[in-house]
Amino acid sequence: MVSIIILNYNTFDLTCNCVRSIIKFTQCSYEVILVDNGSTECDSERFLSIFPKITLIKSEKNLGFSRGNNLGIDSSNGEYILLLNSDTILINNAIDLSIARIKTDETIGALSCQLVDKKGDIQQASYQFTSIFKLFACTLKLHLLFRNLKPYSPPLDKEHFTKGLWGTFFLFPRSVLSVFPNNKLTETFFMYCEDAEWSYLLVKYNYKLLYYPEAKIFHYGEGSANIEDYQKKINALNNQYHLLYVTKNRFYASLYFLITSGFYISTFDRKLIREAKTM
Repeated sequence: MVSIIILNYNTFDLTCNCVRSIIKFTQCSYEVILVDNGSTECDSERFLSIFPKITLIKSEKNLGFSRGNNLGIDSSNGEYILLLNSDTILINNAIDLSIARIKTDETIGALSCQLVDKKGDIQQASYQFTSIFKLFACTLKLHLLFRNLKPYSPPLDKEHFTKGLWGTFFLFPRSVLSVFPNNKLTETFFMYCEDAEWSYLLVKYNYKLLYYPEAKIFHYGEGSANIEDYQKKINALNNQYHLLYVTKNRFYASLYFLITSGFYISTFDRKLIREAKTM
């Protein structure tokens, strides 16, 4: 059985559409655990009136992405766990396909599928962690001259193993939780970079991360964030610093921040740098 964890934060209509798509396309054994993350939009009991078979967990406050998912995992029973964003809709039997694929290889620590955005474009759900050297090269536009310095751009229409996966559709065997402290997903970040830290730890302990485009979902994007674009960049930039601090060291993280700042300054995003320095 797969336990499907969905966080809801003031996205009632989006979440309902997500659950409907699961019911429509999924044939394998599953349970839906819906964690209401301190929503103020409406009474979360409305979900049970529409979907009486789901498990509803209510938090009095917004716990963030990692803690909210851990709350759902604590009440789950499946051999596999799927973290699924509330602003997604299954395009095909994505969950069935993904479960069948992950069962073929015990070394797969996590699997993500193809994400299609509002414009019909495929999103970059697979990535590699950048190095300071490559970031510096891109800041100086050296990647335009040297092909090996170009940012990692995997074929999003083909299955491949990767170093990082988005948490939008994040399927993993329950057994891999043993690599995390206290058998829980790390809660270092409130929002943004959580999936990067999870990916890093799984690869560190010799698990593979699989991008599997046969499974497809539609992803609205930022359904719960409700913040300005530049604020999202600030949060991401600061979280990247802390992620590198955790996975590398303070010097590496600081150098990365300085080079990233140079990149944003070169693109005239000075407001971002001023805001980030105050956080």
